[in-house]
Amino acid sequence: IAVLQGTTEATLRVEAAPDAVRVALTATPAAAGSSGTLLFSPSSGELVMVATGLAPLAAGEEYGCWIEVDGERTRIGKMYPGGELQAWAGPVDGLGYLPPDAKFGVSRVPASGGAGEPVLVGGL
Repeated sequence: IAVLQGTTEATLRVEAAPDAVRVALTATPAAAGSSGTLLFSPSSGELVMVATGLAPLAAGEEYGCWIEVDGERTRIGKMYPGGELQAWAGPVDGLGYLPPDAKFGVSRVPASGGAGEPVLVGGL
């Protein structure tokens, strides 16, 4: 319930921003049937990422969300399960300076770290 409440509150805040940007996240072959949405405000630096239909995780795995700029991927957070969805919300540095070819995504990763395999991707 806490994940759903936090995600809803963050979504309402970001949607109210005059510069809110929404990005559709599409499934890679590794996650057919899943989908996601990313919402962020360049001026506030707040970002919300929500995914549905992702496969259950094995012990020692998590879903991590990231931004890729100039071929360099930066992890921004761990997705948290909430019912049928996985979500992450919080501040992210540099959202006001993203180039038009910036990419966003979610990867299935070892909880101990690592890049993992992308399951959802999208771009500006």
